[in-house]
Amino acid sequence: MPDAPLLPGSPADMRLAARLVVESVISEPTMRAVLAKAQELKERGSPLAATEICRRKGWVSASEIRWLQDPDHPPADLIPGFVVDQLIGQGGMSRVYRAKDLEGGRTVALKILLPALRRRRESVEEFEAEGRHLINLEHPNIVKGYAIGQHDGLIFVSMECVQGRSVQEYLDRAQRFSEDNALYIILQTARALGYLHEKGLIHRDVKPANILLDLENTVKICDLGFTVASGAPESEITAGTIQYIAPEQARGEGGLDVRSDIYSLGVSLFQLVVGKLPFGESGDREVLAARLLAELNSPELKSFRISQHVHYFIQRMMAIDPGIRYQSPAELISDIEEQIQGKKSLAGPAGKGKGSGLDLERPFVPPVRPITRSIDPLHKRRPSR
Repeated sequence: MPDAPLLPGSPADMRLAARLVVESVISEPTMRAVLAKAQELKERGSPLAATEICRRKGWVSASEIRWLQDPDHPPADLIPGFVVDQLIGQGGMSRVYRAKDLEGGRTVALKILLPALRRRRESVEEFEAEGRHLINLEHPNIVKGYAIGQHDGLIFVSMECVQGRSVQEYLDRAQRFSEDNALYIILQTARALGYLHEKGLIHRDVKPANILLDLENTVKICDLGFTVASGAPESEITAGTIQYIAPEQARGEGGLDVRSDIYSLGVSLFQLVVGKLPFGESGDREVLAARLLAELNSPELKSFRISQHVHYFIQRMMAIDPGIRYQSPAELISDIEEQIQGKKSLAGPAGKGKGSGLDLERPFVPPVRPITRSIDPLHKRRPSR
């Protein structure tokens, strides 16, 4: 069924005109001029919708108009080859929809770059680079990408649709994880980082919001938008989420390697077992920079009776000096597996009941009803220096 045309001056036309400004597709002064032109045409007896004026000027595509009329419920045929179902997430760079891939015959997550960002070359390159990484990488703990495409001003990536929730969502509901469950998640995440390390890549945005847990309790890391080659030179903008980045990453130093990801994973482990971030929620760079000058010495690790082993993991992963941290994910994995096997040997065969030892196949039943989860994080940040 074709879309109904936007009537000049109608509430729908005015709402879309406002959304084009809010979405930073068209500036407010330009839109005011467009609305004035639309009024002039109406008085001449040749009415034309404001958004149609924008389309004819080449400022917005027809598909963007269709999308932005109701981005929470876009047309099913928005992108050829897919049947768009529903919005499942929104982040700083994109909206993500569950969709049916007609050619592949599978349900996918369709990630569409926000309209304002598709007008910025750097954002387009970053978005497409993430898509290429996801397509080229093959690991059970990394979300799989399928294709990158463009259609009438819409730039998209189709990828694996993960059934489940992000670890951050579990934290938001359950506050914190048991040590066994936390180590299970960190172990699988470390395996994914180890694979990236073998490929010469660093993630640069490791955090619970980018760690997904599917219905089988398989961990899958996502959002490779900041991923770069290990040892890449310093860039003008420090990438990552400020509460998780390593000191050298916060300073914008070049030559980063996997040890920066290990630091971020250490912050994540702290958050999993304590229920909050070690340096607080503040995103103020000066305040955080001052905190990063001192080694972690958190009383929460004692007040929550965190075990000596997990305390050691966190302290070493979050050491200010990269030379003191674990030097590779493989080294961290070895320590965690040794700890897990040691506990299991002391406790006897691990069962599946409540209070049992760590079951490496399925450590726990999700405490909330799982839903289809976006692979685009809700808390992605790119702080400026």
